[in-house]
Amino acid sequence: MIKSRVNNKFSFQRRPKSNLKKLLGLYEKNYLKMMNLLPDIKGPLLMSFKLPEGKKNSEVTLEISVNSQYTSTLKITQTNSSILPFKDIQLEILIYHDFKMVEVKKFNKKYLIWSRYSYPNKLMFSKDEKYQWNQFFSEWLNYSKNEGLSDQQINTYALCSETF
Repeated sequence: MIKSRVNNKFSFQRRPKSNLKKLLGLYEKNYLKMMNLLPDIKGPLLMSFKLPEGKKNSEVTLEISVNSQYTSTLKITQTNSSILPFKDIQLEILIYHDFKMVEVKKFNKKYLIWSRYSYPNKLMFSKDEKYQWNQFFSEWLNYSKNEGLSDQQINTYALCSETF
């Protein structure tokens, strides 16, 4: 009797499903794509290339801001010149060399901490916002690999090593 009441009382409350396995798999795929795009990412890096946007091109700048043995921080900035209402895209990526994973930590100056968020929340993040940001980064890596234009590619290891 008591068990049926307890089961009925809490049957409507479901815990949110956190698909951690799917998120970690995406981190690993993004690492492989990143290594395919930039094979020597452990050293200092400052690089730029262009991506097609209609009749014009947007410029993408990649810069490793923090570099250590196990973790690196890559800042990606994409300036949109042809689509005026849209802001520039700014990504901050954490690269875990020992785990072979890549995680989007910051997207357009907004940080993510949790893998799942309750909804509604203060910042109006969706429940799986972290997964969506990393999925966007995965698609962005595919697009950069397939459509990237190396009009003026700058690999300035000498300049970067002086600043570090």
